[in-house]
Amino acid sequence: MGISFSPVGNGAPTLRWKMAASQTIAKGDPVIMSSGLLAIAVANNSTAILGFAAESVTSASSGNYYMDIWLATNNAKFKATASGTIAVTNFFTATGDCYDLAGTTGAFTVNKSASSQDLFQIVGMPDGIEHGTLGTTCYVIVNKRYLLTQNLLQP
Repeated sequence: MGISFSPVGNGAPTLRWKMAASQTIAKGDPVIMSSGLLAIAVANNSTAILGFAAESVTSASSGNYYMDIWLATNNAKFKATASGTIAVTNFFTATGDCYDLAGTTGAFTVNKSASSQDLFQIVGMPDGIEHGTLGTTCYVIVNKRYLLTQNLLQP
């Protein structure tokens, strides 16, 4: 599988951050904060997203490990791998629907058939792909309710 999430355009600044111990994070994986350190996000969870891994790094149980991340900000749009089938009630709606995170390291997706946590809002589809089709790519932003940088980057 390719990169789960990657930035589109220039809306996602890059930041280097210290990792929590014993983390295996693949390029494109969503990351969260855990006691002030980077950790991999967990599917079917509503923990705020800090951003996405800009590189693959595995941290040991001790020592200092850092990684570059693409920050999820108000202006950051990401190309995402999608899974699932959009519910019949949403099949013909416009972009803007919100969906959940599925998968695990190296294989995360936006699950178009689940909307319990609504972490990601679909803001576009590749040319020629309709919102309701079974396309495996979509363009998303992190739902503002789960955008950790909303408060983190305030002056």
